[in-house]
Amino acid sequence: MTVVMVSNFLNHHQLMLCNELKENCDEFYFIATRPIPSDRLSLGYADMNCQYDFVIRTYDKSTPSKKIREILINADAVIFFKLSCLSRNVQSLLLRTFPSISY
Repeated sequence: MTVVMVSNFLNHHQLMLCNELKENCDEFYFIATRPIPSDRLSLGYADMNCQYDFVIRTYDKSTPSKKIREILINADAVIFFKLSCLSRNVQSLLLRTFPSISY
């Protein structure tokens, strides 16, 4: 099973779930749509977007957008942690297209 999580950036609240999904799924990806804000870094947060091999960063073009689309289209489940980090058009398209859990 391929599971994809989409959020603004990876943080310590999400990390345990990500590690479990990475360990127990055939494929797992975390798509980070924004870098961690500097105010979070000054509070002691780590930049987890660069620390884990399952994180795909959309904001720095390190992964081609075509590859990201393929990952999303082929996923068995997409979990949106924060839909507001995406444009309204992208939110609408993703919610119509993919099975998802959103909170």
